[in-house]
Amino acid sequence: VRDELNKDSRNARIVAATPIMSPPGGYFGYNSYNSPEDAKKKVLNYINQGVDIIKFSIEDELQGRNWTLPTYEEVKSIVDTAHSRNKKASVHIMHARNLRWAVDAGVDDVAHMVAEPVELGINDDMVKKNIYWVP
Repeated sequence: VRDELNKDSRNARIVAATPIMSPPGGYFGYNSYNSPEDAKKKVLNYINQGVDIIKFSIEDELQGRNWTLPTYEEVKSIVDTAHSRNKKASVHIMHARNLRWAVDAGVDDVAHMVAEPVELGINDDMVKKNIYWVP
């Protein structure tokens, strides 16, 4: 009976995410990558370990601390690599100024809520791309 319950998609199940990835000196910098190629390698390694969601950050300042911002190429590499293996890419963002890269790269969701006004049209772009905003 238990195996049958586990196959029912209406029941709760675990969705495994990676620890937050960032460049060296970035937000949660202990899980870092050094280049787009290194980011791709780490994403593939996590996927091979069975994760469902790749989580990374695009943060340059938070709570009075400065962080190293990833390059757009690193962001795109993470998202494209996750999507190449049918996995989701979730990005941690707290500032509106960092949102455009996430939307342009095609993330699946933006975790947390930016505190500033967002640029005109970005919410429309998120809807068109089916990007979720998770407060």
